[in-house]
Amino acid sequence: MGSILTWTTSLFLAGFFFTSAAWALAPEEVLVICNKNAAKSRELAAYYMEQRKIPPQNLVVLRMTDRETCTRLEYEAKAIPPIRRFLEENLSIRAMVTVFGVPLKIAGPKNTPDEIQQMARLNDQKTTIEKRLNTAAALDPSKRQALQKTLKKAKNSIKRLKINLDKNASFDSELSLI
Repeated sequence: MGSILTWTTSLFLAGFFFTSAAWALAPEEVLVICNKNAAKSRELAAYYMEQRKIPPQNLVVLRMTDRETCTRLEYEAKAIPPIRRFLEENLSIRAMVTVFGVPLKIAGPKNTPDEIQQMARLNDQKTTIEKRLNTAAALDPSKRQALQKTLKKAKNSIKRLKINLDKNASFDSELSLI
């Protein structure tokens, strides 16, 4: 039993160490993305590419905000087209690297009036229940329990609505969808 385990472990380790090079990315498979409007972004991209021996043609230079967050509209108009064009022309790309100056986040659209109204209604409901629970010291135990159950439902509804309204995205995560 011990010799089988030793043999299997040895075989696994040999396979792991001798084939790990096959798992590595070749420099030609990496796309680097920088932002012309951010100071030092292009310099950093060039340095990174030189150190990793990534071909100079594997660089996409965006022209967009240098802030941490860009709008969805700006992302769709200024980031997607040049990156998609590059990827369509270079099918061997397996990884994308964004460098300093490329936004980290994409802001979601503003909440609609209906969404704002729904959130306000739920918050009002929650506040009303909390006041009733805090001011009614001699409240019947079954009524108190019913109010606590309703309060829990209201809080859960608020939590779910907040999750649904959070339409922000990570820039690099969105790149995987291009």
